[in-house]
Amino acid sequence: SRRLSTSFHDLPTEVLAMHILRANCIDCGDLCTLMSVCSRLRDVQMDHDEQLWGAAVSARWQGAIISDAVALAGSYRSFALQKRASIETRSENGGWATPCEYELAAMLARITSCLGADMKGPASVGQVLFLLDGSGSVGDEEFAASTTFIARAASAMRQKMPGCVKVSVLQFSNDVRTEWEDGESSTAVPPESTAFESTIRSMVRMNGGTNIAAALNSSGKLLKKAASGCSSATAAHQRQVVVLITDGRIDGYQAREACGVVARLADEQPGTCMFAFGVGRGVDRAELLRVIEPAVPACARHAAPAERYLDLFVRDDAPW
Repeated sequence: SRRLSTSFHDLPTEVLAMHILRANCIDCGDLCTLMSVCSRLRDVQMDHDEQLWGAAVSARWQGAIISDAVALAGSYRSFALQKRASIETRSENGGWATPCEYELAAMLARITSCLGADMKGPASVGQVLFLLDGSGSVGDEEFAASTTFIARAASAMRQKMPGCVKVSVLQFSNDVRTEWEDGESSTAVPPESTAFESTIRSMVRMNGGTNIAAALNSSGKLLKKAASGCSSATAAHQRQVVVLITDGRIDGYQAREACGVVARLADEQPGTCMFAFGVGRGVDRAELLRVIEPAVPACARHAAPAERYLDLFVRDDAPW
């Protein structure tokens, strides 16, 4: 045993990493176990993050947001450990799947980028509008997860772009209701304000049908009103983001109508782009991607609809 242990420790690092660990398709769970076996294996994993943890992550998880999430995590290992933790808590959450912290942060970073956070030159006020599904197919748990997300997202955007982002929230079902709209002043609500969060967290779900087209029409009117208060020079550079939070469970007629509304919105207001977050049971991801597809960001990044979508709080079983 002592001789075998000595031989193991004498193995060249490259041989151990590439020809033993990677060649045997070690997954994230195995790598976690091996980390506790001995310091040599832990050090090898740390030094060969992309080759070992990167291969394990690529084999286990696919998605347009993964690379950005890994960059925020600082390593494949850090991302994988966080992702595994979020999966392990699924049973505690009643089977609901949620993104890990790095995935959520990466998507919020994409939204703020589309709002102009990375633009050089004079800062202009960006407009973000949350469209929240309050229909009957979205239950109380899903609705609570949605309002929690809106409160967090708005706070993160205001901290990233202090004084340069305005937030509005519309809830929709059969009808559309304005839940929050930042004031007309040139500066947005300060990050420390608690009025927004308390209002959003105390929202009451409307219940009823899912009229996404009506919500999109209302969002277009609200964005036009916001743009009308700007000078022509400012309006030309203004960035607007619509964030749709829904299960996407609509019939064919409503889907075509919603796609048509988004296409007109993107044509009339070229600085507007759309993101979607899936919430609920049996989320129709394909339909949501079709709805948001025409509203492409002004920059070339994140043009594909899949790069602007994330499962937020979902289960794959149907609501009824």
